Amino acid sequence: MPKKDLNSLCAAVRDMDCLAQAALGEIASVARLSLAWLETPDGQRNTETIADALNTIWFRAQNAAECIGLEADGVGCAFDDESQVKRCRAADQAIKSRGHHE
Repeated sequence: MPKKDLNSLCAAVRDMDCLAQAALGEIASVARLSLAWLETPDGQRNTETIADALNTIWFRAQNAAECIGLEADGVGCAFDDESQVKRCRAADQAIKSRGHHE
């Protein structure tokens, strides 16, 4: 592997590590705070705060996955979920076949 490629790969791995640690730390913190909130009477009465926390966790997880995926793709190491690809192809075929039956 040429040194330039190795340097790019190392930089991508460092960036992914940084992204993962930051995102997972934030997710863990929001989850801990949410659990602590549920131990209070206000937390039991105001579940909208927990809903907001869950939305934050969902958004941060999605964002981290996208960023890490882009980093991996940038060095030619993106993960392709073969089952998901097959489902997308099947959905495309189903849509196309519906058009022929109408």
